[in-house]
Amino acid sequence: MQGKEVQIVDPLGIHARPAAQLVQTANRYRSTITLTLPSTGRHANAKSITALLALGVRHGSTVSLTAHGDDEVAALAATLAMLIAEHLIGDQDDQSADTSKEGTVQ
Repeated sequence: MQGKEVQIVDPLGIHARPAAQLVQTANRYRSTITLTLPSTGRHANAKSITALLALGVRHGSTVSLTAHGDDEVAALAATLAMLIAEHLIGDQDDQSADTSKEGTVQ
């Protein structure tokens, strides 16, 4: 399992348009991609726009992204790249520490 914590910088949080793009990106991979709000413990499957929108991710929220499956490294990288391209998160160098330890989320 691969994972990373990121902070949402978009003033609107994760809203309909970027959620739809996140679903499109996630659906390119076999891995399960999950977004979790550590503050509440709530999580959503990144392949479900309904689940993503129901999560209610707002500006300033810290989100834990995890990918689990045979293409998890590529899935997580593509998801992070999409979030950066859509200006939902800052550059990865500016983000909090990687949550993985030797490829496994603790």
